[in-house]
Amino acid sequence: MSVGLFRRGGGILVREPPSRAGITHARDTAFTSVMSNNELFGRVRIRSSVDGVERVVAFRRVGDYPLYVTSAIPTSAIFSQWRQHYTLIALITAMPCIAVWLLVLFSLRQLRAQQAAWERWQAQVDMRCRRRAIQPAVAAHGCARQPGRQRGAQLQ
Repeated sequence: MSVGLFRRGGGILVREPPSRAGITHARDTAFTSVMSNNELFGRVRIRSSVDGVERVVAFRRVGDYPLYVTSAIPTSAIFSQWRQHYTLIALITAMPCIAVWLLVLFSLRQLRAQQAAWERWQAQVDMRCRRRAIQPAVAAHGCARQPGRQRGAQLQ
């Protein structure tokens, strides 16, 4: 972060951290054009002509004087804080989403197992119903008690 006091024409009166040796004037940037337009306050995003760092600069004119006070923060600091914040939010929201997906997958697996059990039960019921329908017919023909026949032969 840096703070400064500038003349309307771009001259640097005070800057913290101090500017490099020999730099006493801010070159033509969006900030110097804002100062020359005599705007009261605002913010601009610029690459500093003093140290070459891209910053967001908030400024305000000092009363009726041709002076501007500035406060600037590097965009890299803003973006790193933003990334940290939204990474945390993404992780916090991802955990319940993952839990829900695991629950859905578990439920689908259970549903498949239940469906397979239902189909097996249906097959057993059908088989028992067929046996009951066939047994009276077999008993009526007297095939059920004939010695030497296999059980499979009785059902045919």
